[in-house]
Amino acid sequence: MNKEIIQMIKKAIDQTKEWSNKGWSITFGPGEIEVASLKQAIDLQNTFLYKEEAVSYWNTVKIISEDIIRSGEKALIALEKGDTKFAKDMIYSAQYAERPYEKYTQTWKPIYNKFKN
Repeated sequence: MNKEIIQMIKKAIDQTKEWSNKGWSITFGPGEIEVASLKQAIDLQNTFLYKEEAVSYWNTVKIISEDIIRSGEKALIALEKGDTKFAKDMIYSAQYAERPYEKYTQTWKPIYNKFKN
């Protein structure tokens, strides 16, 4: 099971690294303008009233994804050391931090569900 979980964690880390770059479909403002990544948000014209909100949203995604990646990396190290309890705690932390975005991505919850069973 550990090899399978390790592969799942590595894949999840790679996917999480791309959250703010590849993003997902989300809209801002009453005109529901789609801004699907941090780059798109930064590239918005300064006249777009909701640019600051879009940039803030995607910066938050980036910060949270970096925290999640650290949890995933700690889980990998723990598994290498045989500390499955700590690994489970780190995966729980990752899937919990992912919750605000689970409408768009379910990267860590399936790993946690597999791990806890």
